[in-house]
Amino acid sequence: MRRQTEVVSFRATHDLLHQIDEARSPLNVSRGDWTRAIVQSHLLQSDQQLLHDEIAELREQILHLDEALAALHRTLMKAAYLQLTNSDLSADAAKDLVRRTLGGGEGRAT
Repeated sequence: MRRQTEVVSFRATHDLLHQIDEARSPLNVSRGDWTRAIVQSHLLQSDQQLLHDEIAELREQILHLDEALAALHRTLMKAAYLQLTNSDLSADAAKDLVRRTLGGGEGRAT
């Protein structure tokens, strides 16, 4: 079953047609097939670039979230330490308990 298509055309200078003919001749395709492939390739590359840019933005956001999470983890460890030392637990015992329950001293929750 053939897909319904529509004609797209444009005017080109002699020099542009010469460039098109030189590029398409080794491939043994018509001008129309060659220009259609070029347009499709361009649109696909645009989509790929947009996706690449979105992935880069997401990576940047993840980095910031990871930094915020690490800061929150450090704050939680400090708050737990202060709460434990205010509850008559020695500084060393409080530090040991915080490290055992909230993770090591690296400041990350992971």
